[in-house]
Amino acid sequence: MCVPLSDIKAVQGDSGHAQVNMITDAYSHIPDDDQRKNAELFKEAFYEKKNLNPERRAFLNSLAKTMK
Repeated sequence: MCVPLSDIKAVQGDSGHAQVNMITDAYSHIPDDDQRKNAELFKEAFYEKKNLNPERRAFLNSLAKTMK
């Protein structure tokens, strides 16, 4: 899951950390189960084109073209 920079900046301000990287370095670990689930979702979406809305399908198709 990608977190917008504005959300990270909000956490920085709320927590009193001086730098954004203090937030991302301390709290950006991803548990192994989440990594496996994200990999499965990516595989389904990118390679198998499952469960995609038309906008996301178009984006992934254009991304695939740039990778060829």
